[in-house]
Amino acid sequence: MANTVPSGYEDLLQRPIVGVLTTVSPDGVPNSTPMWFLWDDSTSQLRFTHTNARKKIKNLQVNPNFSFTITDPDNAYRYLEVRGTFGSVEPDPTGSMYVTLGKRYGNAEQAPPPDSADRVILNLTATYFGKK
Repeated sequence: MANTVPSGYEDLLQRPIVGVLTTVSPDGVPNSTPMWFLWDDSTSQLRFTHTNARKKIKNLQVNPNFSFTITDPDNAYRYLEVRGTFGSVEPDPTGSMYVTLGKRYGNAEQAPPPDSADRVILNLTATYFGKK
Protein backbone atom coordinates (compact mmCIF):
# COMPACT_ATOMS: atom_id res chain seq x y z
CA MET A 1 0.00 0.00 0.00
CA ALA A 2 1.21 3.49 -0.83
CA ASN A 3 1.50 5.64 2.29
CA THR A 4 2.72 8.83 0.60
CA VAL A 5 0.99 11.15 -1.83
CA PRO A 6 1.78 9.85 -5.34
CA SER A 7 4.06 12.10 -7.34
CA GLY A 8 2.07 14.29 -9.70
CA TYR A 9 -1.13 14.10 -7.62
CA GLU A 10 -0.32 16.68 -4.96
CA ASP A 11 -2.42 19.26 -6.82
CA LEU A 12 -5.61 17.34 -6.07
CA LEU A 13 -4.99 17.89 -2.36
CA GLN A 14 -3.93 21.51 -2.77
CA ARG A 15 -6.65 22.78 -5.12
CA PRO A 16 -10.13 23.69 -3.82
CA ILE A 17 -11.85 20.58 -5.18
CA VAL A 18 -14.86 19.07 -3.44
CA GLY A 19 -14.08 15.48 -2.48
CA VAL A 20 -16.32 12.64 -1.33
CA LEU A 21 -15.86 11.39 2.23
CA THR A 22 -17.10 7.86 2.92
CA THR A 23 -17.59 6.46 6.40
CA VAL A 24 -19.32 3.28 7.56
CA SER A 25 -22.39 3.39 9.79
CA PRO A 26 -22.70 1.07 12.80
CA ASP A 27 -24.93 -1.25 10.76
CA GLY A 28 -22.24 -1.55 8.05
CA VAL A 29 -23.81 0.73 5.44
CA PRO A 30 -21.42 3.13 3.64
CA ASN A 31 -22.28 6.82 3.89
CA SER A 32 -20.76 9.16 1.27
CA THR A 33 -20.93 12.95 1.32
CA PRO A 34 -19.30 15.67 -0.81
CA MET A 35 -17.05 17.75 1.48
CA TRP A 36 -14.81 20.80 1.53
CA PHE A 37 -11.39 19.96 2.98
CA LEU A 38 -7.87 21.11 3.79
CA TRP A 39 -4.82 18.88 3.45
CA ASP A 40 -2.09 19.20 6.10
CA ASP A 41 1.04 17.75 4.54
CA SER A 42 3.03 18.01 7.79
CA THR A 43 0.67 15.61 9.60
CA SER A 44 -0.72 13.66 6.62
CA GLN A 45 -4.20 14.66 7.71
CA LEU A 46 -7.34 15.74 5.93
CA ARG A 47 -9.21 18.42 7.87
CA PHE A 48 -12.97 19.00 7.64
CA THR A 49 -15.53 21.25 9.30
CA HIS A 50 -18.49 19.46 10.81
CA THR A 51 -20.93 19.56 13.70
CA ASN A 52 -20.79 17.24 16.67
CA ALA A 53 -24.30 15.91 15.98
CA ARG A 54 -24.00 14.65 12.41
CA LYS A 55 -23.77 11.10 11.12
CA LYS A 56 -20.16 11.33 9.89
CA ILE A 57 -18.65 12.00 13.29
CA LYS A 58 -20.82 9.35 14.93
CA ASN A 59 -19.79 6.81 12.29
CA LEU A 60 -16.10 7.63 12.78
CA GLN A 61 -16.38 7.26 16.54
CA VAL A 62 -17.73 3.71 16.09
CA ASN A 63 -15.62 2.72 13.05
CA PRO A 64 -12.57 4.97 12.56
CA ASN A 65 -11.94 3.92 8.94
CA PHE A 66 -12.67 6.28 6.06
CA SER A 67 -12.13 6.75 2.34
CA PHE A 68 -11.91 10.14 0.61
CA THR A 69 -11.94 10.47 -3.18
CA ILE A 70 -10.96 13.58 -5.11
CA THR A 71 -11.72 13.58 -8.84
CA ASP A 72 -9.82 16.02 -11.05
CA PRO A 73 -12.46 18.44 -12.40
CA ASP A 74 -10.36 18.83 -15.57
CA ASN A 75 -10.06 15.07 -16.22
CA ALA A 76 -12.74 12.77 -14.79
CA TYR A 77 -10.45 9.75 -15.33
CA ARG A 78 -7.81 11.14 -12.95
CA TYR A 79 -8.46 10.79 -9.23
CA LEU A 80 -6.82 10.32 -5.87
CA GLU A 81 -8.23 8.05 -3.18
CA VAL A 82 -7.13 8.60 0.41
CA ARG A 83 -7.84 5.95 3.03
CA GLY A 84 -7.09 6.15 6.70
CA THR A 85 -8.40 6.44 10.23
CA PHE A 86 -10.08 8.96 12.47
CA GLY A 87 -7.35 11.04 14.10
CA SER A 88 -8.97 13.60 16.37
CA VAL A 89 -11.75 16.11 16.78
CA GLU A 90 -11.24 19.72 17.88
CA PRO A 91 -13.95 22.09 19.11
CA ASP A 92 -14.50 25.04 16.76
CA PRO A 93 -17.26 27.07 18.47
CA THR A 94 -16.55 30.18 16.38
CA GLY A 95 -16.85 28.32 13.07
CA SER A 96 -13.38 29.51 12.03
CA MET A 97 -12.65 26.39 9.97
CA TYR A 98 -15.95 26.85 8.12
CA VAL A 99 -14.91 30.42 7.28
CA THR A 100 -11.42 29.27 6.19
CA LEU A 101 -12.88 26.60 3.93
CA GLY A 102 -15.54 28.92 2.55
CA LYS A 103 -12.82 31.35 1.50
CA ARG A 104 -10.70 28.52 0.06
CA TYR A 105 -13.68 27.46 -2.05
CA GLY A 106 -14.30 30.92 -3.47
CA ASN A 107 -16.50 32.83 -1.05
CA ALA A 108 -14.30 35.77 0.03
CA GLU A 109 -17.08 37.05 2.31
CA GLN A 110 -17.77 33.72 4.06
CA ALA A 111 -19.38 34.27 7.47
CA PRO A 112 -19.52 31.75 10.30
CA PRO A 113 -22.53 29.41 10.03
CA PRO A 114 -25.56 29.64 12.34
CA ASP A 115 -24.55 26.32 13.95
CA SER A 116 -21.06 27.56 14.94
CA ALA A 117 -21.57 26.63 18.59
CA ASP A 118 -21.76 22.96 17.53
CA ARG A 119 -18.87 23.10 15.04
CA VAL A 120 -15.84 20.83 15.27
CA ILE A 121 -12.81 20.15 13.12
CA LEU A 122 -12.32 16.53 12.07
CA ASN A 123 -8.72 15.46 11.55
CA LEU A 124 -8.47 12.23 9.55
CA THR A 125 -5.06 10.58 9.23
CA ALA A 126 -4.12 9.23 5.81
CA THR A 127 -2.52 5.77 5.68
CA TYR A 128 -3.00 4.88 2.00
CA PHE A 129 -3.13 6.71 -1.32
CA GLY A 130 -4.48 5.21 -4.53
CA LYS A 131 -4.55 6.91 -7.92
CA LYS A 132 -5.56 6.67 -11.53
